[in-house]
Amino acid sequence: MKYKTVILLTAKEDLQKAAKWYNQKQPGLGIELVARLRARL
Repeated sequence: MKYKTVILLTAKEDLQKAAKWYNQKQPGLGIELVARLRARL
């Protein structure tokens, strides 16, 4: 059985904020966060 993953708008906004914060701490870290999350979904 296949399942479809639905990401709510609020979750997307939270992820964007987190990625921006991580990129401010270390350039590229936020991009890594998003990439790892997408790989798991």
